[in-house]
Amino acid sequence: MTGTFSLVPIANGTYTNTTHWSLTFLCKACILTDGTTFARASATDVLGWAYSSAAPATPASKSTTFTKHTKQGQYSADLAAARSPMFDTWAALAK
Repeated sequence: MTGTFSLVPIANGTYTNTTHWSLTFLCKACILTDGTTFARASATDVLGWAYSSAAPATPASKSTTFTKHTKQGQYSADLAAARSPMFDTWAALAK
């Protein structure tokens, strides 16, 4: 992704346990009108994912090097179902 944007964590929805993890965040300035992102009113879209089995060389550094991802894919996202009437409440928790 390019441009000026930020991912702001929401601690109330972020956790790990022995079987899974959840990261909840507010993405500021992530939806653009230039066709490079889904539209604000989109009902569905295709998103991508990737991961690497190798850890970053220096995890604490944002300029660290890391190997190309081991696996990757795409999935269809139901954006209409993801909308929440509590958006303003959750967004206020972003710190």
